[in-house]
Amino acid sequence: MKILVEVDYADGRKETVNVGPVSQVAFEREHGCGIGVVATAQKISHVYWMAWHASTKGVGSFDEWLETVDGIDENSATEATPFPEGPSADG
Repeated sequence: MKILVEVDYADGRKETVNVGPVSQVAFEREHGCGIGVVATAQKISHVYWMAWHASTKGVGSFDEWLETVDGIDENSATEATPFPEGPSADG
């Protein structure tokens, strides 16, 4: 699954953050829920946390990073690329 989050920083910068497998698994471990919760019972703090982890590799304070952020495009986090389909059972 590929998740992209658009982050707007207070200093005017814009960044598209790729929330890859390392950050997705870290999210599940930290929050005790599957990554699918982002698309269903979404808490905005979950999206911010994933963007923080992906952009900083989990280094530093989430709260300090959050103070530098002006906002995110919350819809961008729900646009996931599904896994490619494998071969059919019919061959």
